[in-house]
Amino acid sequence: MSGKSVAWLASLPAASRDVRLQAYASHEHSPTGQPDEAARAAYNLELSRRRLDVARAVTIDGGGTVASATSSGDGPAVGRPGSHSPMGGDPDNRVVHVSADVPGAPVTWEGVLTRVESGGGGGGGGGGGGGGQGGGAGPSVPDVNAAVAFKLKFVRQEERKKVTFRYHRSEAVRRVHAPQGFLGLLVADLADAERMIKEIDGDDSFFREMTVTASTSTDFAPIGLSRPQVTIDYGDPAVPADHKHHELTLTPEDHTPKQATFFLNSTRAVDFDARIRYDFAPQSGWAADRSSYEVLLEDTVNRDLVLNPSDSVEFRTITVQPGVVDWEVVGSLEVRLQGHGYGDPEPRGLITVTEQSGPQTFQVRGALPVPAGRGVTATVTQVLQDGQQATADPVEVTDDVVNVHDLMEAALDLVFVPQWDTAAVTTAFLDVEYRDAANAYTRSVRREVPGTQTDPVRVHIALRDGDVRDYRYRLTLSGPGLFDQRAFVDTSETLVALL
Repeated sequence: MSGKSVAWLASLPAASRDVRLQAYASHEHSPTGQPDEAARAAYNLELSRRRLDVARAVTIDGGGTVASATSSGDGPAVGRPGSHSPMGGDPDNRVVHVSADVPGAPVTWEGVLTRVESGGGGGGGGGGGGGGQGGGAGPSVPDVNAAVAFKLKFVRQEERKKVTFRYHRSEAVRRVHAPQGFLGLLVADLADAERMIKEIDGDDSFFREMTVTASTSTDFAPIGLSRPQVTIDYGDPAVPADHKHHELTLTPEDHTPKQATFFLNSTRAVDFDARIRYDFAPQSGWAADRSSYEVLLEDTVNRDLVLNPSDSVEFRTITVQPGVVDWEVVGSLEVRLQGHGYGDPEPRGLITVTEQSGPQTFQVRGALPVPAGRGVTATVTQVLQDGQQATADPVEVTDDVVNVHDLMEAALDLVFVPQWDTAAVTTAFLDVEYRDAANAYTRSVRREVPGTQTDPVRVHIALRDGDVRDYRYRLTLSGPGLFDQRAFVDTSETLVALL
């Protein structure tokens, strides 16, 4: 069964998804010296059961239910002509039959039956003498029996899937190796016998001593790491003769691998306890709930300890940068970042965004694993050029890059197209005034435009109320012997021609 079988089950009505499964296996004669026919039959029965388990799982995954399931082994194949073979058997017998009672759609045939048209005839006779007699009879028409024949076409579709399993097994074997021994004779003719047999000195220091190495490839400065330290306890502390204690410390100045070597105790134990401690500089610029984190490795047999703080500590860097801000009215944006789910006290920070400031970072550190609910919120306070302030609600920081926009509700993006006589005008002055009395908010913008400029003049005005979009503008033209100051024009158009 495959994806087509699942699609077939899904196409059936819910009441017709009870299927019957019948699993089979092929039949092979057992070669001479192999298990008898009874063992062969039991083996084939197990094969059919495996096929049945696969079909049952596919049926359930496809939304069907199994009404009945039977494993027949190679019983049906034994009595089937042509199914016997020395090895391999007939693949047609390695199947699972899936059947279900499904409603059929009624079929109606319409047609016209034709037959030979019946004929007609007659005869007559007469005689003189004042009288006559006549008669006639047509030929008889035999009965025509109409018959209709239907031909049923049966279509059978089978899906087969062949799966091949390869099983490999290797096992270490211990043998006595002596100069005149059997194993030595077997490998004597090998060209590279040293690769086959390794001679080990039973009195080597490896069996008497233990060496534990602590190393790291971490760059200390970016994460503010001051030192990682490993404390090793070997043996039972209650038995002083069998207990060993060592400490290994790495620093930014000396972070080469450190080793601790000691003799095995009386029990020849090869496991030990290691406590790894990461100390961070408090003034490193990282916001965190604490400056030290510990990891305990109990009963470890790993003699090569690679110290990686990222396996035990979460390091998150959030970049804050200016977004869409009208710096003509906004003086600065204060972003307060507050962590939650880190510990007590929770890490926090403040970033001030100005027109001159570029991207700034907020770095936060916490222990792993990350608990549910851990995160960082950002609260933006807008400070206008006139000192007025407005604060937005805190929002969850989901990305590591935050674009901070001003808190204005909307904006007027005005485009003024110069249409004056460039030969007569030396300089043009464009004054734009906007007033929102309800919010006590006014804007005055002046643009000085060269008389030869033909490119549009763009003015951006941030709005506190997006529904208040009326403004006024005034054009002043100056040149040799020319000073023409027009009156203010009230409008709400965003595309204006300057004549």
